[in-house]
Amino acid sequence: MVRDSLILTRRSGRAVTAGLLAALLLNLGCLGTETRSWFSSKPEVPPPANDMAVMYYKQVRYIPDPTKGGTPSAALTLRMYLFKGEKFGEPIIGEGTIIVDVYDDNKPAGRDGSVPVETTKFPKELLPKMLQKDVLGGQGGYTLMIPCPPDVTQVHLAVRFEQTGHTPLFKSSDSMTLDRGTPPRPTQPTAGVAGN
Repeated sequence: MVRDSLILTRRSGRAVTAGLLAALLLNLGCLGTETRSWFSSKPEVPPPANDMAVMYYKQVRYIPDPTKGGTPSAALTLRMYLFKGEKFGEPIIGEGTIIVDVYDDNKPAGRDGSVPVETTKFPKELLPKMLQKDVLGGQGGYTLMIPCPPDVTQVHLAVRFEQTGHTPLFKSSDSMTLDRGTPPRPTQPTAGVAGN
């Protein structure tokens, strides 16, 4: 009797093992050949972007500058999205450097008018920290904050994404009048509170 139950247990164990092996082999067809190995120590390189969209905001933001003791500094904000296809789809992540140039449109055209008054470069190591998901879905977009030059009211911005090993992408805004609002006053540190 014990021997019969032992044989039955071995047969059912083999059947379960064979069933699991068959399920595993059938699911291998679902894996793509372009997937990264689980054992790879190198990070996966994102596919190149073929198109880019940028949202420009004319409102100047005032953010505390730790290099100036917390005094608010003027900044312009942009939102950049990368796309794999030529038609807009879901945003993807990219690998490369972002360069934003600010041009003063109040300068007359000519030699000085074509020179940016501010250039900000975001190296590829910073891109993951600027990536944020939003309502567009996909892998998200990049939030870029750049210094806003003082005494500039009419600007246009040029954004360049230099992809690692691929064609760079360019976008430029129309001329826009900046809404500087009222800059916040710097907060004065308190010396201490007198106690009773």
